[in-house]
Amino acid sequence: MRVVTWNLAYMKPSRHKTPANRRRQWALLAALAPDVALLQECRPADLAALAPSWMAQEYTIVGAARPGGTACAAVLARTEHALVAVDGHELGDTSARWLEFLAGYVAPARLVVEGVPINVASVHALAGEVDHPAITAEDHEALRRPCASRAYFNDVAAGALTPLTEDARFVIGGDWNVAALFDTTYPATAPASSQFFAGRQAGGWHHALRKFEPDEVRTYVEPSSAPYELDHLFTDAELHDALVACHVVRDAGFDGLSDHVPVVAEFITRGAGV
Repeated sequence: MRVVTWNLAYMKPSRHKTPANRRRQWALLAALAPDVALLQECRPADLAALAPSWMAQEYTIVGAARPGGTACAAVLARTEHALVAVDGHELGDTSARWLEFLAGYVAPARLVVEGVPINVASVHALAGEVDHPAITAEDHEALRRPCASRAYFNDVAAGALTPLTEDARFVIGGDWNVAALFDTTYPATAPASSQFFAGRQAGGWHHALRKFEPDEVRTYVEPSSAPYELDHLFTDAELHDALVACHVVRDAGFDGLSDHVPVVAEFITRGAGV
């Protein structure tokens, strides 16, 4: 099973949202041949309108923009994997409320790989702490990192998706807008970023790229930015054991298509044992 996570940057400068650029993105995504793709700042209708014509027959996509929005987090999967969106209410009232707050930025779904159900989600977390009445003081206390007084958007996303990860196979990834390097470049907030990753590890979320790269690898390629790894893929322990490769795509063909580059993970699946 090949999983790709990629922010397509539709919400960034106009050059990224042109039909020509989006057509190239979809062509190169097709060339990566994912079984599952976790996409951010994506227009799901582009699968039919701008992707290579055969892709609409071989893939399905779930994800919806916020009211008035044009792009969103989305999950793309081969049709054989029976992809379906997960209604937030399946995850309990609290997760449903948090997912409603994050509408358009988190796309939870479920699919089947060789007979095994796998929960998946594409995440696009805004940067910074949440200051909105939809996230209550009690929510902040439950979700915040030890050194922070309030929860960040990525904390809310992780908390909302936690029920998908309990006693289940899962793949959750996307643009989390957090990097360990933030603790160096923004010392006033340290060690908040390290605490985000420690929290995921404590919750049984295994970081795919760290299995092969002990240090962060740049995925955010805006030239004026520090070399941040903002895109992260997490799995359960069994899928982490089945992970045989994970890398950041730095092929010249992707230059200029987005301010992020894809992360690709390869899993060996063995039917019911995955």
